[in-house]
Amino acid sequence: MQHSFLDKYSDRDSVIHRLDPRTKFFVTVVFILMVVITPAAQWYGFAFYLLIIAVLLLLSRVPVGYVLRRSLLILPFVGIVAISIPFIKHGEVIGSLDIWLWHMQVTRTGLETFATILSKA
Repeated sequence: MQHSFLDKYSDRDSVIHRLDPRTKFFVTVVFILMVVITPAAQWYGFAFYLLIIAVLLLLSRVPVGYVLRRSLLILPFVGIVAISIPFIKHGEVIGSLDIWLWHMQVTRTGLETFATILSKA
């Protein structure tokens, strides 16, 4: 049964495609847990995760543009949820904004948290 609308590159022959599905599932769950428990201030950790993804992408021989287009689908949803964080997180104020009756302040901690959420997504 062919499901090209789900994953048109699933029939490729590569090191990653030949792995046992249970192995791929286990490694994916471990990778997600590593990303989730990484503290916000450890940007080198996120760079390392990006390197891991790049190596796996090269080994799988799936086009980078295809993966990026599929990955970018989630960013609007994450952005909508995370957009308020710079305004509600307490910390050092780096800017403020007055909109009618509201006085909003942007904090450094809030921006760092926002950037972390986007990078984890």
